[in-house]
Amino acid sequence: MKHLLQEASNNEQQLVSKEKEFETVVAEKDAQIDELSAQLGAIEEQIAKGELAPAGPEDPERTGRVGRRA
Repeated sequence: MKHLLQEASNNEQQLVSKEKEFETVVAEKDAQIDELSAQLGAIEEQIAKGELAPAGPEDPERTGRVGRRA
């Protein structure tokens, strides 16, 4: 009987430890989500203001996309 109680206690300690690890990971992911949401909001504002629209035609030499000659 004492062995079963000790085993149950060990299992409970392991579960508590894993729960704490999961809570830490979830908190980190929540922080990442908050940061990405803020970045997305800033990008959406720039789009709404037209700040992310291209300035003009692309320069093929600058972008490295030079057309092939037939």
